[in-house]
Amino acid sequence: MTNGVIKTYTKFTDTLGITMVLLLVFQYVLGMFTALYIEIPEETSGWQFMGSSMVLISHVTLGILLAGVSIWLLAASIMKRSGTWIVSSALGLAGILLSLMTGSAFMNDQSDNNSFLMALGLAISLLAYSAGIYLSSTSRNTTDSARK
Repeated sequence: MTNGVIKTYTKFTDTLGITMVLLLVFQYVLGMFTALYIEIPEETSGWQFMGSSMVLISHVTLGILLAGVSIWLLAASIMKRSGTWIVSSALGLAGILLSLMTGSAFMNDQSDNNSFLMALGLAISLLAYSAGIYLSSTSRNTTDSARK
């Protein structure tokens, strides 16, 4: 790959990483609002109740969107051949998949364990993408200094 293409992928992965952190923070806010202010009736599945709450619909939709963007970021990281972003985006994707799987289970049983695992998946993803942003900028600054 030429330097121009690599620089384009660097900007793209960094921008997607920042976007993921911002979306994850928004997802956290939606999740906390849902946990504090929305009560799914015990006799009802969360999936049946979802149509009654715009916040819950937004939370689920954003979770699915996060999975798609995280796959996109992993693919861009592989094309860029950036070890930092490959590891960060793979860990981020794993955290999001953990949240999606346990979130789906939570909609069926509203268990505290699934709620905890959703939050844990978000934390893993947030740390992974934040580390990717930090390490990417640190390595870029080191490379730029070495060239001077």
